[in-house]
Amino acid sequence: MKGIKPLQPSLREKKRYVAFEVICKKNITFNQISKAILDSALRYSGVKGLAEMGLIVLKERFNKNKGIIRVSTRTVNCLKAALTLIKDVDKIPVVFRTLTVSGVLQKANKIIS
Repeated sequence: MKGIKPLQPSLREKKRYVAFEVICKKNITFNQISKAILDSALRYSGVKGLAEMGLIVLKERFNKNKGIIRVSTRTVNCLKAALTLIKDVDKIPVVFRTLTVSGVLQKANKIIS
């Protein structure tokens, strides 16, 4: 019995990497930040919009309040809007700042290093 064939590259959904920075007075953990991002994206675009985003906060690329989010090309602006709506994380006032949007993970990684 044959397995399922992988999708052809032309049928795969394109992705972008959004490098961001969290400005705050205290250190915040990765879990707190990723939960705040997902909650804000859910409130902003709803369940269907969140599913279309294909939002993944990359844990291995998180470094001292800077990180990278992988998202669909069509929903980059929705993600940016959702990030600007985050005012606090666990009652700690924060400001999210988008550093760059890139199609290549290495370029986004250079920005946050």
